[in-house]
Amino acid sequence: MQAIQTLLNSLMLNKKTNLEFNGFNLSFELVEQDEEIHFSTSVYDGDNYVPPSVRSAIGEKVPFKDKSFSSFLTIDENQFKVVLHHLEPAKNIQPSTFYYQLDHFCFLAEEWRDYLDRNDKRDLIYVRNP
Repeated sequence: MQAIQTLLNSLMLNKKTNLEFNGFNLSFELVEQDEEIHFSTSVYDGDNYVPPSVRSAIGEKVPFKDKSFSSFLTIDENQFKVVLHHLEPAKNIQPSTFYYQLDHFCFLAEEWRDYLDRNDKRDLIYVRNP
């Protein structure tokens, strides 16, 4: 938990920080007059294009959606990425609570990454050789 406390201290001091955790590059930023911690990570990289199947998949009902953990997706049109976001109250946050939220956020990010990658394949064009 010492590493998490160090991360929280850095966040409170610098207002933003980054962390590589469970295979994700995570960004954290204090927002709303330092009342909330904004978590974000990329869950899809479109390589100069975000296909229609990925765009539509974002709005579909998914089996892994957790109503007790608020999160949302955005499309970064300039970077061709889909980004997962979560807002967590910052006031009196404990390292153990932060770690649990961080772990849960990464779980959802992994689910979204797999789901969007599977949907991405719907836009592939298969060409047969004659």
